Amino acid sequence: HESDAAAVAVSPTSSQVSYALIDGNRVPKDMPCESESIVKGDSSEYSIAAASIIAKVTRDRIMRDYADMYPKYNLDQHTHSATAIS
Repeated sequence: HESDAAAVAVSPTSSQVSYALIDGNRVPKDMPCESESIVKGDSSEYSIAAASIIAKVTRDRIMRDYADMYPKYNLDQHTHSATAIS
């Protein structure tokens, strides 16, 4: 589940993270820090919006690299970011 990914992402740095904003409707039970879920948080919180853009751009770059490595799978069709990527 995607909100469980938040707990995994925070876990290695949990000693440095004191509070997390989660884009969604629930906080994972195993979050290692105090957290708040915000439905459609990417439209109301700049930090969530920025993290979302970074994640999408990174995913698109990875998919383009895989598309070059495995052209028969047409992985380049799976990039959906509206953000300009250089």
